[in-house]
Amino acid sequence: MRVNVQKILAIVLPVVVLALGVAGAGLLSQSETPPGEKPPPALPLVETMRLVSKDLELDVRAQGTVHPGREVTLAFEVSGRIEFVAEAFEEGAFLPADTVIAGLDTTDYNLRKIEADAEVADAKLQLDLELAEAEAAITEWREMQPEADPPALVAREPQLAQARARVKAAEARCQAAQRDVDRCSIKLPFAARVVRRSVEAFQFATMGTEIGHFQATEWAEIPLSIPDEDLRFLNLPLDRDLNESGPNVDLTATFGGELREWTGRVVRTESSLDNRSRQVQLIVRVNAPYTQNASCPLLPGLYVDASITGIEAKSVFVIPRSALFEERAVLVIDDQDRLRIREVTILRKNREDVVIRSGLKNSERLCKTRLDVVVEGRQVRTSSEPSPSPASDLAPGNQESR
Repeated sequence: MRVNVQKILAIVLPVVVLALGVAGAGLLSQSETPPGEKPPPALPLVETMRLVSKDLELDVRAQGTVHPGREVTLAFEVSGRIEFVAEAFEEGAFLPADTVIAGLDTTDYNLRKIEADAEVADAKLQLDLELAEAEAAITEWREMQPEADPPALVAREPQLAQARARVKAAEARCQAAQRDVDRCSIKLPFAARVVRRSVEAFQFATMGTEIGHFQATEWAEIPLSIPDEDLRFLNLPLDRDLNESGPNVDLTATFGGELREWTGRVVRTESSLDNRSRQVQLIVRVNAPYTQNASCPLLPGLYVDASITGIEAKSVFVIPRSALFEERAVLVIDDQDRLRIREVTILRKNREDVVIRSGLKNSERLCKTRLDVVVEGRQVRTSSEPSPSPASDLAPGNQESR
């Protein structure tokens, strides 16, 4: 029995080994990679986005500090004892225009005005007397010599000139005395907020004594510095004031733990470029800074972010900055999933986004993945394509234009 098993194994084993060899050879012949060769590298997987052009408003971002539209330090123009100070004249108070904020004792100045009035009356009387004497002299002359004009001395022309001059001088002194009386009362030239009060009632004030410092409440101004290259996005003339034709400006600031908003307008530009930064300074005016935002006034000294309304760029593409290739080109994927290097014209870029003016087409696929090796025509694999993201605002201080 054992002899039969050995005979069977001797016959079957060679057959099995031969069959296995034939099967292995078949598998080797069906493989793509010949024995002894390395398999080809896997195709790189890239993320793409479908390009869609859009019309984009190219706002310009900047920051600045709020300044009062006007501010003034008032002082006495004459000397005297301060008779009164307005009750509402306190630091931080809001006062309307023409408010009488302080006044000096006018007794001495009223007396000088009375004396000046008397001098005017006396000078006019002397002039009347000279006119009467001149008229009498001219009449007597013509009775004696009807055919000849009286000479200047006979007509008392020098005396009349002197009398008229005395009247003018007296009237001038009267006007000066009246001005001194008027200067005893100090009026606010415009609606303002009191920043500083420097006087008290009953103290003696000399000419030039400061009364207080005031800031206008009608409007506020904000200087904004922008690179000169960004002027092309604003289309601002530099040779005249803009007044109501300047672009709108949206202002924001965090105050009291909340984000506040105001609106203004560019009204003019400074007369020269900054020597160091080579930037242009725009002046933004905000009307009614204390009442425009009911929840928060636009206080002087507040630091604000500004978004200046720019021109509208037609049919541009907004792509991630990471998609730039060598700063002046991008990679697009053709219909055969191959890389194509495309030169583009950049309108604006920042740390995150780039606005492309030309060089791309709608519905093309943009390669968003950075590749270590870029070869024209290289085959790639693509992932699912996300919808185009909206254009993000160019961050303040990070704008670049090309």
